[in-house]
Amino acid sequence: MFSKLDIAMDDWTPDRIKTLRTAMKLTQKKFSECIGVTDIYVNYLEKGVRKPSKTLCILFDCMARTEKENENGKEVELYGKGTQKHTPRKGSL
Repeated sequence: MFSKLDIAMDDWTPDRIKTLRTAMKLTQKKFSECIGVTDIYVNYLEKGVRKPSKTLCILFDCMARTEKENENGKEVELYGKGTQKHTPRKGSL
């Protein structure tokens, strides 16, 4: 029998992974840092050489949902502390 997570999880194809990354305006290197893998692994995911784990699929679902909310103009609530906007510190880039 399927768990609720199995049913709720989207099918993450190589094209969808690349679309998510490009919608977030991230290079493969920056995207890999966000999801905790190497840039080579991201390349393998986007080419279909490797399939994402269930954990990565859940992470992609969360990232896609957040990206969609950002496109719709909703502010993101982080850790129950109200809406947050990221402002880079001086010299952090």
